[in-house]
Amino acid sequence: MASKKDIRRNTSIFKHETETVMIDFAGDVICYRLMAMDEYKNADTIFVYADYNKEVKTAAIIDDALKNGKKVALPRVYTMELTSDGKPDKYMKFHYITSTDDLEKGYNGIREPKEVLPVADMDTGNAIIIMPIVGFDDERNRVGYGGGFYDKYLGSHSFAKKIGVAYDEQKVDKVDEIGPYDVKPDMIVTQKNIYK
Repeated sequence: MASKKDIRRNTSIFKHETETVMIDFAGDVICYRLMAMDEYKNADTIFVYADYNKEVKTAAIIDDALKNGKKVALPRVYTMELTSDGKPDKYMKFHYITSTDDLEKGYNGIREPKEVLPVADMDTGNAIIIMPIVGFDDERNRVGYGGGFYDKYLGSHSFAKKIGVAYDEQKVDKVDEIGPYDVKPDMIVTQKNIYK
């Protein structure tokens, strides 16, 4: 078993030690595999993230979806008032974009939609959501960055499919510490496999 802390550390090491060209090639393979899937082709709306720090790149997915007339929504992080323990509560909303020009640098330097853009939170009928993964196992247990953004969001929104994208190198034997609010993707796409 691997703890979430160890998985995050090992993924950070993997990204740091792997040449960018190799990461980019693997990411391209993942994106084109995903775009060839019926789940993607049949979706009217694509909820997807803007990649950051050697995550699986999503620019090709965003461009393809916009070109083919799909609605595209990306997340923006918001901060609520302080919670009872004195910590700010952060959460995501997805906003529609019509171009990558609609993105600006936001939370932790990640590109986010501008706040003035239409919110897409309630439009999840025939939509898929594509999410980043830090680590995963054969049972599709997913480790994120620790903020719980996707778990919170998916706890109150349903999608036709929840699709995680990751490099094969991020797979572990077994994710430890699975909590009651941890949400599994319906499938995980890597450069070599599709886990369902």
